[in-house]
Amino acid sequence: MRFLFSAILFTMLYSVCLATDSLEINSQLTEVTVFRSGAQLLRKADVQLPSGRQILVFPGLSQKLDPQSIQLKATGDFTILSVGAQIDYETQVVFESEAAGLRDRQDSLFFQKEELELALQLGREELEILDQNRNFRGSESNLDPAVLRANTAYHRERLQSIRQEALTINRRLRNMEEELSRIANRLRQIDATEKKETKRVIVKIDNPRQQQAELELSYLATGAVWNPSYDLRVAQIDEPLTLIYRAEIGQQTGEDWEDVKLTLSTGNPTRSAVAPELAPWRLFRSQPGVTIRNARKLDFLSADGIRLVEGRVTGENGEPLIGASVLVEGTSTGAVTDVDGNYTVYVPSESSNLVFSYTGFQSTRIPVNGSQIDVRLNDSGVLMEEVVVMGSSRRSRRSARNQEAEAGPPPAADPVRVESRRQATTVVFEVELPYSIPSGSETETVELVRHEVPATYSYVSVPKIDPRAYLQASITNWEKYDLLSGETQLFFEGTYLGSAYLDLNNMTDTMNLSLGVDESIIIERNRQEDFRRGQFMGSKKIASRGWAISVRNTKSRTIKLRLIDQVPISGDAQIDIKTELPDFIQQRENSGIFEWSVDLLPGQEEQMSFIYEVRYPSDMRVVLE
Repeated sequence: MRFLFSAILFTMLYSVCLATDSLEINSQLTEVTVFRSGAQLLRKADVQLPSGRQILVFPGLSQKLDPQSIQLKATGDFTILSVGAQIDYETQVVFESEAAGLRDRQDSLFFQKEELELALQLGREELEILDQNRNFRGSESNLDPAVLRANTAYHRERLQSIRQEALTINRRLRNMEEELSRIANRLRQIDATEKKETKRVIVKIDNPRQQQAELELSYLATGAVWNPSYDLRVAQIDEPLTLIYRAEIGQQTGEDWEDVKLTLSTGNPTRSAVAPELAPWRLFRSQPGVTIRNARKLDFLSADGIRLVEGRVTGENGEPLIGASVLVEGTSTGAVTDVDGNYTVYVPSESSNLVFSYTGFQSTRIPVNGSQIDVRLNDSGVLMEEVVVMGSSRRSRRSARNQEAEAGPPPAADPVRVESRRQATTVVFEVELPYSIPSGSETETVELVRHEVPATYSYVSVPKIDPRAYLQASITNWEKYDLLSGETQLFFEGTYLGSAYLDLNNMTDTMNLSLGVDESIIIERNRQEDFRRGQFMGSKKIASRGWAISVRNTKSRTIKLRLIDQVPISGDAQIDIKTELPDFIQQRENSGIFEWSVDLLPGQEEQMSFIYEVRYPSDMRVVLE
């Protein structure tokens, strides 16, 4: 029997029925389904219902309970007249009465404790006196044996009595300390409960006869969330990639979840079902080197207040900056640019600025006024040797896990068994073992599933910007793993490489994952001085440049390497450019960017070179690399 109610209707009905008998229901929280935002709580109770009209009261529920979400399922032959929720003022009164009784007991125990400690001190002093008078003979040589025996018996009796009394007192003091500790803990709980409002659900029923009934009360509460996180581990580049899918669960619903059946759902019942509306589009004065536009207005502000912002970060000459930092000001949320200088970042609605930075370049702060922000950073004029890079970290369970990984893998432990189930629009993960997550506690981490994912590995390098090789893993059919965008920890050959953000919103049929730098691939890009020359022909100046790139594989296995470089393209009709590129080079149309793909055997070294010649008016200034 299910009943969805109107809070207004309930208020009207409840005011009429104040005189009806009420029965407080002692329910137990048994199941919790955590959504990406919010949670559904299920309570159960087995009660004996008297006949007649009754009001059933479920007290002490979450203050963040959504009244519109309440559902009641019951077994039994009775009629539910109304269901509703209200602030639980009576529970607060009960807590205050309990606290008063506990404080009275606390004062009594403190008084008794003082008396016992005084008795213990008197016993210690008597022991000292007896110890000082143990020599009964003193200076007397003719002590009566009967007197000696009497004195010895008295000392033995008093010592035994004092020590036995001390044992009893210490035992009572320990019991008092334990009771005082329990009272202090309970008072802290009551104090915390009094500071947060609780709610209660009121159910009015019409019961024709006395009977036993099973009640199931479910409701949604805000203040709970789970976010996906991943470990990506690559042992060898000829083996599958290990993907460990975890859930980071946090809850501040006001109710402690103790030994509940835990289910995680990719759904979000708190998200608005109403189509979004466009906000006014205001134009602001642009900063030099910054382009802001609304490329996808519907994605700019989602229903849950998260803005998707993407763009490209380049240097003064238009070259992409790899690994540039894009940080949401005032938070730890951010992203880094890929090999093409592109980035994607999710910006909370209350944040208004992005901070762009890159070693050797001037940082810039940009207001978030569009969904696409392209930034050109200016050279800071500081030599790289003079730059000191400092890092900060957020203390979390993930960071602790990363430190453990850097120190070496811990002994393997069996993860909690989790069963995944695909529904029409969501995926749910049912955790086999019961979980306890107190309200307001630290984030709880649950391993959901572990996949051995077939992957193709290759290396990519842009030696003009960074003469290092970045390992990439390519995964096809990644949709079948039911992944969500989330933070990722990267491990390669047992070494922790750092963290990244797995963004699935713009993912193609193939998922390309960057696994960091591999120092075993040696890459050099050197200027060929024989081609560095300039000459004049009439009113034209001719400048030539030549570059040689060498790559060497010091690993013990064959690798695939993709190198990306560029030649200039003309941006003026008076500038003519001629290039000499090897036949095996693949050029991107109308961009000047080309790729060199090569398979390198263990220990193998390969080279390639390219030349470009630029003709332009002698009175024109052209900056060449």
